[in-house]
Amino acid sequence: MAEAEEHQARQKGDAPKRKAGKPRRNLGNLPEDLPRVTKVIEPDSTACPCGCGEMERIGEDRTERLDIIPAISCLSYRFAT
Repeated sequence: MAEAEEHQARQKGDAPKRKAGKPRRNLGNLPEDLPRVTKVIEPDSTACPCGCGEMERIGEDRTERLDIIPAISCLSYRFAT
């Protein structure tokens, strides 16, 4: 009896649907063999704007971002003489 009800429910589209799992993402774990470009951003002047002396570094932020560089297409000319 239960099988007949399940069969009818499947035909109507009322069958219980499975929930899609969360996609697996690899956040923050880039391979070590990727080439890296280091950019250091510092102020133009380390003199304090109020005139009390030199500014001191109080910390730093480091981030990694994956940049995708597309393939470069070019034409090659070959001449036979």
